[in-house]
Formats: sequence, C-alpha cells, structure tokens
Amino acid sequence: MSIRSLLLYLITVLPFYSFEEANVGDYTLPDPLLDKKGQKITNTSAWEGKRRNEILQDFWELMYGKMPEFAVNQKAEVIAVRKDALDGLGTRTIINLSFF
Repeated sequence: MSIRSLLLYLITVLPFYSFEEANVGDYTLPDPLLDKKGQKITNTSAWEGKRRNEILQDFWELMYGKMPEFAVNQKAEVIAVRKDALDGLGTRTIINLSFF
C-alpha cells in the first residue's frame, strides 16, 4: 500500500474529532472513592492497596490498550555497529527485527 493510498484511506475512515467544549456530550466521571464492586473507600490503606491500582489499570488500558500475546518467533540480529557515530558522541547499531 502506498503512502498516498494509506493517507486517503485514513482520511475517509477516521471519524471527525471536535475539540469544541460545547460539542462534548454530558459525561460524569466515576467516583474515585468507590471501587469496582461499589464499596466505599474509607481509609488510606484501602486507597493505596486497592482503588489506586484499579484507576491506574483503567488508565493504562484506555490510553495504551492491551498488548497482544506474541505467539510468533521473535528474533533480533545485530547487523552492524559503528562506535564513532556523531563524531564520537554516539554509537550506531543496526538491528534486524524478525517477528515470523
């Protein structure tokens, strides 16, 4: 698929996003002091031991998604190393990654 056809596809398929506050529908944030089972969080240890981890997990899944399990063969092979890259300030390493 060429870059041009990919861009045309993305422009036609992706939904329109509006950044105007007036166009945002009504939304109520969940109570941070209620856990997933609906029980009230009443002390620090319950917050740190349970609810904080639930919120972080929700954030992680909503923002980054879930990583699929890799059932394929993964292989990394160093092709070349150049120690004097950037006039001696860095090292350039070319690595070939295979996922099949």
